[in-house]
Amino acid sequence: MSRERERVRRQHAVVDQMARDFAEGKRKAVADYFSGVLAVQRYPSDFPTGVKVAYLPSDRELRIDIDLPLMPAIPELESAEYLSTKKELKYKKLTAAARNKLYQQVVAQMALRTLRCVFAADREGLVGEAACNGYVDTTDTATGQDAHWCLVSVQVLRADFERLDLARVDPMDCLAYLHAKISKTPEKYQPVQPIIEYPWDDLHYAEERNSAASRPGAAMSRAGVTNVLLRPVAAPRRPNDMLD
Repeated sequence: MSRERERVRRQHAVVDQMARDFAEGKRKAVADYFSGVLAVQRYPSDFPTGVKVAYLPSDRELRIDIDLPLMPAIPELESAEYLSTKKELKYKKLTAAARNKLYQQVVAQMALRTLRCVFAADREGLVGEAACNGYVDTTDTATGQDAHWCLVSVQVLRADFERLDLARVDPMDCLAYLHAKISKTPEKYQPVQPIIEYPWDDLHYAEERNSAASRPGAAMSRAGVTNVLLRPVAAPRRPNDMLD
């Protein structure tokens, strides 16, 4: 019993320290909190779950890198109809143009949804600005080498983002309004230059990188592709809720 009390005491001490660090706007605590917020968002099961988060207290800025799905994650079929006379299904395929547009919409929506999640979860007002870059991991067909290419990059002030009515926007038009960069041919993985990049490999920022790399709940169930932007945002968990 005494060991269990000691375990609980230590756990509570860790949670209390996390809460203090978060309230004080310390970088690692804030990065951990928003990493947790993004970790519980639901996407289709074949979407990647990688995310990195860093916080710059002096600028009140959150910087986020997210992994994007590749084209094979986009459905090839538009519909299926059961033919009772033949007792078989008749499939209708998406045209190449429609499938490419759907992929572009998914890329745009994931960037906007990421920003929506972090601003909605920021009850303390720690984030005045956020930047999000979306990447794919693929192969450079010109060299045969692994490639980590940015397909969308957006940076926005909280006040500007909160004026948006996301239920009524077109994701591509919205990103254009925010002066974002998005690949014109994402289905070909044509990269764009990120508006701002975070030096994740700099050892000075190792704490943020390591904390962001551990994503609890990444293997959760996910479903649906066509509109990832308007799904409910999971209720944000404050630091004192993050250890059960």
